[in-house]
Amino acid sequence: QQSYAADQIINGNVYIHAGGNLTITAKIQFPEGKGIIVERGGKLKVTGPNAKLTAACNYQWWNGIEVEGNNQKEQPDGYLSATTSDDAGIVLVESNATIEKAKVAISTRRHGEYWNEAYWGGLVQLKDCYFKGNRKAVEFMRYRIDLNGTNKSYITNVAFDGETPNSTTSEGVTIWSTDGIQYERNLNRNFDRAGLTIVDGWIKVVNSNIFKNNYYGVACKATSPLNASIQIGTDDELNKNKFFHNRYAIQGLGLDGLNTGKVLIYANEITGDGTIGITLEGN
Repeated sequence: QQSYAADQIINGNVYIHAGGNLTITAKIQFPEGKGIIVERGGKLKVTGPNAKLTAACNYQWWNGIEVEGNNQKEQPDGYLSATTSDDAGIVLVESNATIEKAKVAISTRRHGEYWNEAYWGGLVQLKDCYFKGNRKAVEFMRYRIDLNGTNKSYITNVAFDGETPNSTTSEGVTIWSTDGIQYERNLNRNFDRAGLTIVDGWIKVVNSNIFKNNYYGVACKATSPLNASIQIGTDDELNKNKFFHNRYAIQGLGLDGLNTGKVLIYANEITGDGTIGITLEGN
């Protein structure tokens, strides 16, 4: 196990190989195009209020974190799980840590082989942390080990802020063709595109999420002949999702439901001048 506990600039990529475990508790800066690669069987933890991953130069994107998976194997349960060399890599960001100014802050793809689907499906678990000024915050690639496979990643109580001088096309979290990612009590704001995008997958967006000043708050889409499903909100009035001043609060294109045959959208608060609340097409 290795740790970075002192602030520093790293002028290259950091590789975490199978069996490797890196904990970051300090400010680490990367030059343009460099970042952290978590290979299968590797683990990365970014933890604590002094932990910050950022660019060495304000106007040049660093590359972010790329975490490999195994699309033929169930993911580990979490950071404390014992892993082997063909298990998905694991990224845990927690306890007020920050990731900022990256091209893609976290992606579940293989470095240098973005097309290689066999390595999609890295495990990403985020809780009580911050993502600021990234071109894209989190990118989940397609992962299904079987028809009903569930992704064990979660995003809980995370603040995503897309405001950045580097780009006019910022995006929050994008989820492509993977199911069941937990998404609760998050803030998504100031994204030029969408705070949360789901394509050909299913997700529940529940328990006091906030979407503010985005073009789309939540965008959920299906590409024929595949389908996508979504539940936004529950019947719990005390923990409703809130949408403030988005151009479109909720967009649905070609969806069906979570084993119900319908889209579930209820007990959400939608406000703001010029806001289009809910638009559904081809559902």
